[in-house]
Amino acid sequence: MRCQEEQQEEIETIGELIENFVGDLVGGTYSNGSDERDYADQWFERCWFGMIPKPTLLNHLLCWGYDPEDYLNAMDNIETAKEEKKYLEEHPEEADEEEASYLDDDIADWEEELKSMREDWKPENEPNMDEEIERIKKWVTDRNLFLIINKRRQKIMTK
Repeated sequence: MRCQEEQQEEIETIGELIENFVGDLVGGTYSNGSDERDYADQWFERCWFGMIPKPTLLNHLLCWGYDPEDYLNAMDNIETAKEEKKYLEEHPEEADEEEASYLDDDIADWEEELKSMREDWKPENEPNMDEEIERIKKWVTDRNLFLIINKRRQKIMTK
């Protein structure tokens, strides 16, 4: 990759250039601004990376503007509420009817939220939801790791 001399002075490494570009492409916390995000997005589409995406749940969530982490959080909330409900059923002396009713309402709300997020998702075949969830978890983990690394780099650069 060739850069002009003045650009080389501003960019310390090719890795930093790539990191900044990826930050703009994924809309990270430390992107270089809306114009840069738009240009990175245009490049991505023009190079056919986004033209025929696989109809995964992750792709669906991102395309419809959902945060995949919100999907995982709703799933975790449902699981936690079900565990609480089971505990209260096993220990009725610690439960009151109102608390159990609130748990049922919360579970129904979170299930409706998940259903709403998946509403227009049209997978090609019957999806393996375990694989879909693992794909989302990996994406969230990778994104968070990228954001942490980028934040640390920003701290170092401002010292």
